[in-house]
Amino acid sequence: MFKTLILLIFSIFLSLHEFHISHTSMYYNEVSGSLEITIKVPIEDLEKSLEMKNQKPLGIGTNKELKSIDKKINSYIKKNLKLYFNGKNIEYQWIGKEIDDNLEEIYLYFEVQDCNQTDITSKIKIYNTVFFNINDNQVNIVLVEYNNKKMNLNFTKDNEIQIFKLN
Repeated sequence: MFKTLILLIFSIFLSLHEFHISHTSMYYNEVSGSLEITIKVPIEDLEKSLEMKNQKPLGIGTNKELKSIDKKINSYIKKNLKLYFNGKNIEYQWIGKEIDDNLEEIYLYFEVQDCNQTDITSKIKIYNTVFFNINDNQVNIVLVEYNNKKMNLNFTKDNEIQIFKLN
């Protein structure tokens, strides 16, 4: 009886436990020679992360959105998502953002321009700590597509760095 009660309480606890997930796709576009990066995150988590520094509501996706929001998002993402090609830190450019139709999520767009295949010869190292500062149970899923090779990578607080081998 006692074991059943403990199991029931544990099951209820697990069902109430929130999960926080971000989705990132990195796609090598052979035609443009660029690496296209799309990040889909909950607006609530993005605002929570950014407001920790700013102390005022950001209003992402509303008519009260701060004029400097793109700069703040870009800075936060670049601090928490880093790419290395063959050991060299790679800078990517902010392209823009788009609010999902459900008004709860946002797509963030970035690009590594002029990224020909000679820049990426053996591996891509990815450091991803997006929202680890606010969610203990954050999982960041990254899909990398390079030529005919695809790989899903999962990042957690215990696993912030992963390597995508091309060979």
